[in-house]
Amino acid sequence: MKHISEIIKEYMKEKGYPMKEDNSEEYEKLKAMTTILKQKLMIMMIQKWNGKDFTNLDSLSGMADDIIEVISEMGNDNG
Repeated sequence: MKHISEIIKEYMKEKGYPMKEDNSEEYEKLKAMTTILKQKLMIMMIQKWNGKDFTNLDSLSGMADDIIEVISEMGNDNG
């Protein structure tokens, strides 16, 4: 039986997504964009959600909306 990580790698390769093994320019660009996205998400989370408790679904839903907004902004900046 295959490990889930092997299945995901095969799927990603089939779909043409850049893989680490490819060591391509596209993979490096994807890695840089991922780093920028992580930084933007961390900044947003610290500014908006630092010290807040997630005791109800409304709080979690609000954070999910904020995350989607950051990802959308990132997509618009690089699209």
